[in-house]
Amino acid sequence: MKNLRKQQLIAIGSSSAVLYGVLCLVAFASAASRSEKPAPVDAEQYADFMENEVLDIQDLAEDAEVQRRMFNRITPPGLSWTQPMFPPVAPFDAQYFDEQFLAGLLGEDKNSVAIYPLSLIQDSKTRETLIYNAEGELIAAIPADCGSREWPKDADPSRVILQLDLLPAEDVEPYLYTERRIEETLARYNASRSAKSGGAATRGLEAGEFGICNIQGTTNGTMFITVTNGASVAEVFAYTVWHTSSVVVVTWTNEQSNVVTDTNTVWHQVSPAFNGLESAWECLTTNLVLTNGVGVYENANISSNARIRFYAVANRQDTDGDGLTDGMEIFIHHTAPQSMDTDGDGLTDFEEVQLGTEPHTPNIVKKVYFVDELPEEPTGAVHRARTSMSRGAIFRQKPYIRSGIKKDLGSTSPVILQHPYRPNTILLKRGYTIRSVGESV
Repeated sequence: MKNLRKQQLIAIGSSSAVLYGVLCLVAFASAASRSEKPAPVDAEQYADFMENEVLDIQDLAEDAEVQRRMFNRITPPGLSWTQPMFPPVAPFDAQYFDEQFLAGLLGEDKNSVAIYPLSLIQDSKTRETLIYNAEGELIAAIPADCGSREWPKDADPSRVILQLDLLPAEDVEPYLYTERRIEETLARYNASRSAKSGGAATRGLEAGEFGICNIQGTTNGTMFITVTNGASVAEVFAYTVWHTSSVVVVTWTNEQSNVVTDTNTVWHQVSPAFNGLESAWECLTTNLVLTNGVGVYENANISSNARIRFYAVANRQDTDGDGLTDGMEIFIHHTAPQSMDTDGDGLTDFEEVQLGTEPHTPNIVKKVYFVDELPEEPTGAVHRARTSMSRGAIFRQKPYIRSGIKKDLGSTSPVILQHPYRPNTILLKRGYTIRSVGESV
């Protein structure tokens, strides 16, 4: 018992500064709060909290067994997890617990008093309830109170690890009092922030800042994205973390010999996790009209497989005048919205997007002109490439000469022609695109 009392004194003493800080915040919040005496702990709240008192160590083990089986029923086969008990903090009276158990408790500070974290694990063979303290030391083992039954290997209740914080009964009132004062202080702080910024701060926006101020979902899979403080037109982008689902059916027999079947849907992530601007964003619209700076975009019929979706918005503008909006450059092409030619190879970012070349890597091809028909072949050596079966023209940094053209390239009618008098310039028949750029083989 000495160890328990010592732990309490140390924890309470070290937390006094925390409590003082909380009280000071409250004291300086407003003139009204300085003149009001804090109300005592609500009697009904206190009574509700004490209803969950742990009477003795056997009561603790029995409650853990009930909750362990409840959580086991909703856990898909093959999974194990750590689950806080309900409620996660429970009072106890030390006089009803043996000295060995009390000596093993290790206290941590919470709400100005000491609490004692426990982990309760069931031995899958003996069905004993094993109790560990905050440092993982075994401090008690309570035998099962009845004969054990056979459980499926992948649905054994021993896979559920429970956690509980014990709180000395004499510390319940200061614990609840401090908890309430902290909640009140945080509520006043959040209210002052909302009033200062017109309510937008709760959504991460300062007054007058452009962005998304609200996202609201409906039961039919539609999301409404509200944009505020924008220009006349905005663009909306999204990144989706896609998932697939599987249905797991668990059949088991309860303590009353009743066969129970539980069906669980388990989701599995199949696309990369969100990685900011490096993610593969998609453009949902380039024409969200804003009225007085506000507009609502309706993202309808979203698949249930889109378990996580991120949204971003941009004012529709083209700062560098290259033909790509700033939003498209930032989210889709990852080019510089302040530079017409991100890689400096003479082709604008827009031209490289149209050609399918890499706007971050300089290309040998400097200019491409689209024509309805290619001119007659001029005299002299002219390097040609020919179309593939997919109608996509192939241009290589070192073009094939006539004798080097491979027959398996398909059509004998050339659609791409290197200009004989203008190095690094090609003519491309309209309707075709450059599919790849690379070294000749």
